Amino acid sequence: MGRDSSTAISSLPSLTVRGVIQRCEADWRVPYANLVPLGSFDAHSGVWGADWAWALPLIVVTVVIHVFGLGLINQTANRILHGSVCRPHAVFVMLVGGATLLATCLHGFEAILWAIAYRHLNALPDNDSAVLYSLSAITSYGHADLVLESRWQLMGALEALNGWLLFGLTTAFLFAMINKVWSANNKLEPVRSQPKAPTVFHVRKHFR
Repeated sequence: MGRDSSTAISSLPSLTVRGVIQRCEADWRVPYANLVPLGSFDAHSGVWGADWAWALPLIVVTVVIHVFGLGLINQTANRILHGSVCRPHAVFVMLVGGATLLATCLHGFEAILWAIAYRHLNALPDNDSAVLYSLSAITSYGHADLVLESRWQLMGALEALNGWLLFGLTTAFLFAMINKVWSANNKLEPVRSQPKAPTVFHVRKHFR
């Protein structure tokens, strides 16, 4: 009886270590027909090479333009901040709001550069669809019902990578500007809050 029970228990694959291993091997076993041949990657290497050749210069150019534009915004903000006599809250709204607006325009201009490249490569049929797709890709929105030509589809992913770099620069710039404006307002606040000395009028009495 004991031998029969031990034999029955050992025959259950789900209750033994060997059974668990066999089941995992069965689950992870992939039919050969579903495997992707390595030669297919070689067939796409030439097409993907063209995508990289176009995308890498665009990434470098847009990042340089973005950094240069943010530098100009920063110089203008410094001049306004040091020469301003307005209230601190007004200065904060003016500088941060203006910097945000100009940075958004920079992102839009850089998306248009990618759209021009798509139209030059005939990856999209018209200018409107090229701009819409470029804005969708650079912001990682990804819900526009547009698809690039098959040989240029890697450029869409690379533009999304470019967008991550640009938005990272913008986020760091706005964070630094907010800290700068707050620090400047905190330094000027005690000076502005000091009461003015009362004006003393001297009255001369004339005696005859």
